Amino acid sequence: MIRLLPLLYGLTLFLLIRLAVDIPSGHNYFAHTWTFIAIEITGVIVGGYLFFYLATKWIAYCNRRQTFPWFEYLMAAFTPGLLAVAVMALSHGFSLLADLRNLIIPLMITVLISFGIYLAMKNHSINKLYTESLLNEQKARTAETELELQLLRNQYHPHFLFNMLNTIYFTVDENNCSAREAIEHLSNLLRMQLYSDDKPCSVSREISVIESYVELSRLRYGDDIEVRVDIDRRFDEDLIFPHLLLPTVENAFKHLGGNVGGNERRVSIELKRNRNVLELQVENTVSARCGNNSGNPGLGLNNLKKRLEFLYPNRYILRNEITPDSYNSYLKIEL
Repeated sequence: MIRLLPLLYGLTLFLLIRLAVDIPSGHNYFAHTWTFIAIEITGVIVGGYLFFYLATKWIAYCNRRQTFPWFEYLMAAFTPGLLAVAVMALSHGFSLLADLRNLIIPLMITVLISFGIYLAMKNHSINKLYTESLLNEQKARTAETELELQLLRNQYHPHFLFNMLNTIYFTVDENNCSAREAIEHLSNLLRMQLYSDDKPCSVSREISVIESYVELSRLRYGDDIEVRVDIDRRFDEDLIFPHLLLPTVENAFKHLGGNVGGNERRVSIELKRNRNVLELQVENTVSARCGNNSGNPGLGLNNLKKRLEFLYPNRYILRNEITPDSYNSYLKIEL
């Protein structure tokens, strides 16, 4: 039915114009040749579809660009009038333009009806946008509620584990420094996860998270790996959104490769401050099999990129590069 609207619009215009012009003058429209009639009716139908197409595009453009109403409606009235003149000139010949009196009634009918149809289309478009806005808002609220419930469900276990780690820490013999140190670093990581929000925090706190993770990894791998850490301490009161630095470090240890006793397994972490720019360079060795297959970045790095795009649009660079024997991650953030 919607596809027939331009056809009905064109034929309605044609009948109204013929009634308004032919009846008062007593003119018999069918006295014209069939070629003339066919050209005029075809022009009216094509003009109807063209008007609906242009009106739809123009409404979408004005909604997107927030065009001034007076300019929008002026063009909405001018366009069908121009189409009407084109159709009449095509069927009657351009000599019609010499007698402007014959254009007044057809133009008035075309402009008034077309403008009314345009207003109806505009109203339908606004209602559709409003409905979509309500649906998107409802979806956002639902997603936010589900996320809050998920966070509440997930928070129970870390809380329990955090409290148990504190209990275990005080039961470990004081001479067992390695065990106590491991528990302390793990507790620090959990504390940062539990008691942090999405508001900016100090870079120093994020550095503390990195250092705890590195120390736990050193305890895990022992002498099997070499870890080099070079951290700039000149961040002072600089702030950064939480959980943006650890994913690249975590990814390096997760995908660490190399041969024990042969090619040394190595992780290199360098964090620098250059004016108001933070730069994190992380490099880790990879096995030959991983080096020949770049694959896709891990879930952690994909999520990191999405968060950076949201939190630091046009203010960050995240670059990952794989070579036959190493994987390099570079992160740059304008603080």
